[in-house]
Amino acid sequence: MNHQYQITVGDWSGDGHSQSDTIVFNTNKSAEEIKKSYLTICKKTKISLTKVKDTITLFDGYDDNRIMEHDVETLQEAGVDLTQVDADGEGGDLIFYDPEAAFHLLMAMCKVNLPDLEYEIAKADRLELDDGFIGYGIYP
Repeated sequence: MNHQYQITVGDWSGDGHSQSDTIVFNTNKSAEEIKKSYLTICKKTKISLTKVKDTITLFDGYDDNRIMEHDVETLQEAGVDLTQVDADGEGGDLIFYDPEAAFHLLMAMCKVNLPDLEYEIAKADRLELDDGFIGYGIYP
C-alpha cells in the first residue's frame, strides 16, 4: 500500500465536546480516488458522514451515534457492506461506540465505487523518552 493518510473522527474543531481520535491508515488508493468514491455514494444514498450538500449527516450531533433502520437499509441497498463494521444492533438500527467502527463505515461506503480499495489502520509503538512526552510548555 503506497499511500498513508490520517482522518479525525469526532470533534475535529474542538468547539464542542473536544473529544476526537485520529486514525492513521495505509491504502492502495489516492486521496482523490477515495474522495470521489465517497461523494458518489453520498449522492446516491443521500447519506453522508460529513456535511455533503443534499444529504443527511450521520453522527452529526452530540451523542448521535445511531444509524436508523431506514438509513441502514438504504446503505445496504446501495451495496455498502456493513458486515465489516463493528456496531451494535438494536432493532434494525446500528449503534456506534468506537471511532474505528465509524472509520470502517467510511471505507465500506467508499468500497462500493472502489471495489479494489484496500486499507489497514496503521499501528505504531509509542516512543518513550524518560518521562514519556515532549513539548509540554508550547501549549498555552
